[in-house]
Amino acid sequence: ERKKTRNLTISEERALTQLRRNKKIVIKPADKGNAVVLMNREDYLWEGMRQLSNTEHYSPLTEPIYPQTQKEVGEILEEMYENRIISGKQKEYLLGLGSPRARRFYLLPKIHKNSKSWSIPDRVPPGRPIVSDCNSETYNIAEFIEFYLSPISQKHASYLKDTYDFIQKTKDLKIPSDALLFTIDVDSLYTNIETPAGLEAVRGCMLKYPDDRRPDEYILKLLEINLTKNDFEFNSKYFLQTKGTAMGKKFAPSYANIFMACWEETAADRVFGGV
Repeated sequence: ERKKTRNLTISEERALTQLRRNKKIVIKPADKGNAVVLMNREDYLWEGMRQLSNTEHYSPLTEPIYPQTQKEVGEILEEMYENRIISGKQKEYLLGLGSPRARRFYLLPKIHKNSKSWSIPDRVPPGRPIVSDCNSETYNIAEFIEFYLSPISQKHASYLKDTYDFIQKTKDLKIPSDALLFTIDVDSLYTNIETPAGLEAVRGCMLKYPDDRRPDEYILKLLEINLTKNDFEFNSKYFLQTKGTAMGKKFAPSYANIFMACWEETAADRVFGGV
């Protein structure tokens, strides 16, 4: 067995242990910049409750609903199994092993923002809301949905995977000297996608790129459950997300890409008659 080597001094290990045991602070990775943020716990909880008090996106619950959601998902999976859409092993995997746990809401502090624009200037930075889906009743279902959404989310003409993809697609273009380069940033995209519009965009994309091996109606049913039954816990209180999707769902990036592709095509048709 290889001998373990220390990369921290004893005093550094002791300091980290003390920080971890300190219940008055919260330690989180920053939203950007690879930094680690130490926040006063009261400030962190205040920012979380500030966001969760937005009744357009969240609703308080007296108790979690995920046990009922688990039964609903189980019925759909049983129907899929009986119709030979999934195998017994797939059904077992999608149901998950053991009892599901409640999703957890947490924040990634946006310390890169101007501190004067923070939720409390110079004191409490805004946080990017994340809902951890791990070991929830729909965790494996979200993976199943992502398996089918990911390929069609990349078929849009303006889809760019990353910076390298952008360079490859533009390196041979001749750009006029009077051309203007501009970008559009959607404010809180994931949480601002209206569920009916998002589902309609996915349905439209499925119709545009048909696949006999893809169980479209069941995917849409399971997707709707993921979007409308996304309850979670924060500071021993339960909430339901009533609008948009949460960062933390495996399918969220593909879902957002499909929605924005649909939005872009609609906008282009109105302005240019299509592109």
